[in-house]
Amino acid sequence: MIARAENLAPETSTYLSFLVLSTIIATGGLLLDSAATIIGAMVVAPLMGPAITASVVTVLDDRKLASRGIKMQIGGLLLAIAVGTLIGMLLKESILLLPVLDIREISQIAERTSPNFLSLFLALGLGIAGAISIIRNAGSAFVGVAIAIALVPPAATSGWVLPLVAVAAAVLVLVNLLAVNVSALIMFWVSGFRPVEKEAVVHARSSVISHVALLVIAIASLSVALGLVTYSSFQTILVEQEINGE
Repeated sequence: MIARAENLAPETSTYLSFLVLSTIIATGGLLLDSAATIIGAMVVAPLMGPAITASVVTVLDDRKLASRGIKMQIGGLLLAIAVGTLIGMLLKESILLLPVLDIREISQIAERTSPNFLSLFLALGLGIAGAISIIRNAGSAFVGVAIAIALVPPAATSGWVLPLVAVAAAVLVLVNLLAVNVSALIMFWVSGFRPVEKEAVVHARSSVISHVALLVIAIASLSVALGLVTYSSFQTILVEQEINGE
């Protein structure tokens, strides 16, 4: 399990290269409203690996590798947002984007600026699926999970300087990332994985409990935003139905 976790957290140069490239691909796919291009960016994106790595090694009490997995997630997320911001600024000053273009009207971007509770449930399920794929060494299943979780596209979307677009996309990517971490962490512990040394089991248990508690609190805080978006979407549908009826 430790060997598999190490494979999911590649060398820093490789990780950063794939992250920058996947963000560029995702940004292009979003602006082109191309689902196929965005799926390609999801496959290239390396953010899912460190999330599973951090969960595995927290359960197995490998503090050094756990710290690396967490740092890779945070640093990777910030880098994706920064790259998305830079690309957005450059494109706005070029002739590649029409001055009258409203990115909020692009369907692929709109999907990533309307997070709701279904996004949370999906991410929790994908975290469990990712953990099982590592436990059973099913690489193809892990690729499917990485595509479905789609961490980089909303991160790239959150780089745009439109406040509402940026905040909504940031909430989505944070909810996805936190939910994957907590569900994978619980899945590995429930599956019976423990440190080799008996003395480390107690520390691993307390570490898992504290990590799960922290992640749940963070998800609960973000759930306020999810609830507001869900309620707003529901009210919008009711108004549209009423108008159509009239």
